[in-house]
Amino acid sequence: MTLNDFADLSSAVGIFFVAAGLMISIRQFKYSRTMDYRGHLSDPSMLETRTKVDEWIASSDDDDARIQAIKENHELHTYVRIFLSWCNQISIAYRFGTLNT
Repeated sequence: MTLNDFADLSSAVGIFFVAAGLMISIRQFKYSRTMDYRGHLSDPSMLETRTKVDEWIASSDDDDARIQAIKENHELHTYVRIFLSWCNQISIAYRFGTLNT
């Protein structure tokens, strides 16, 4: 085995390890991001938000009545906006493949 052959072989092995490390790093990023979102969903402030939004959804079968409730109650409006923002973040992360599915 000549020195050039050894250099070519070590370059190929190095590229393999870099690619494997990159794949592991991406997978770890996805797991970490998924766990962050799940942790945020279990946060006490988010639990309160989810409870308020669930109560609002169950309050009426009429969409117009629910919209009117949001217009009249600014606190409820804030809870709904927070929840929708969180749903938007999840959907964007899913669309770009940065969540572990």
